[in-house]
Amino acid sequence: MKRRKRETSRRITRPGQVFIICALLALLASWNSGINLYYLIFGAIASFIVFSFILSKRTLMKLDVAREAPHAVNRYENFGVLIRIANLRHYLTVASIRIENADARGISIGYILSIPARRAAQVRYTQMFERRGSRKLPQIELVTSFPFGLIEARRRINLETEVLVYPRVRAARTSLLDQLRGAGELPRVAQGPGDEFFSLREYIPGDDLRFISWRASARTGTLYVKELEQQTSRYVVIVFDTRMQASVENFAEQFEEAVELAASIVITLLNRQYRVAIVTPNTWLREGEGTAQGIKVLEFLARIEASEPDAADPFTRALEEADRHNASFLLVSPDPAQWGELLAPGFPRVLDPREVVYA
Repeated sequence: MKRRKRETSRRITRPGQVFIICALLALLASWNSGINLYYLIFGAIASFIVFSFILSKRTLMKLDVAREAPHAVNRYENFGVLIRIANLRHYLTVASIRIENADARGISIGYILSIPARRAAQVRYTQMFERRGSRKLPQIELVTSFPFGLIEARRRINLETEVLVYPRVRAARTSLLDQLRGAGELPRVAQGPGDEFFSLREYIPGDDLRFISWRASARTGTLYVKELEQQTSRYVVIVFDTRMQASVENFAEQFEEAVELAASIVITLLNRQYRVAIVTPNTWLREGEGTAQGIKVLEFLARIEASEPDAADPFTRALEEADRHNASFLLVSPDPAQWGELLAPGFPRVLDPREVVYA
């Protein structure tokens, strides 16, 4: 990510202020006394200040700065950011560079002791976002008081680095996930190869010898055959009511909690080999399964916003458009008044977040 423009400023540090006062005292003493030694002392102190003024700024010149960050992270998750600084000089080494966030001056996020000519150095620091959505990393500043610590030069590096912040995802454990009404085909015991171990039973002539459990048979003295559970894909529609409710106190906080609840349940279901779709008043995210669908859902929920109060009822829309014979419905709302409410006969009630136990 290349820089857009350069902004450099300088200020006198406290040691620099002491040096200036000493220089003025030496100059005053030389005027009053006419002693050449005082002039020499004044010249030496002044030269330190002048060299600091020149070198501090030149230290931050001819540096190429780039920053790398993950494309997406979870809310409240610490993630690593990499800053790479390349010294474009052919002969001179640059030294003593401190890196700060432009929004938090005085707090260092990294320090580079030296960068040889035509070499680069890397600094890694951690960042965290408390709000989901597309967020920009704060601008950074390179700071140095090289070589004597008398003058501090500061150069702002304008880097446009965006990170997509997903809602926080936690593994959800709730009996509701295993008791969804209207689920399609449930797991069934298969005679042929299945997906998971189900049980053991005694051998019946004609059974495939490949499925004999030799360990159990040797332990009991009777032939046992492994029965395997053949999983079929199950389809769940998450109906998320994003309509703004003026009557809900702290609606913004309740909405964020509902987004996190929906994200946690979707990822949990996808990890359990479900197919999942999401319906809101304005959008229908079509069904899918696996990791690809999980990324789509997280990106969708990262950018989701509250709908207008008069938007269409997502529950009615889901009942009209979804395949009611093969789909289960899980209803989520940020409105506590709807928690536990049964919106349609034969369908589950609105999920109460207090019923969800996070692993």
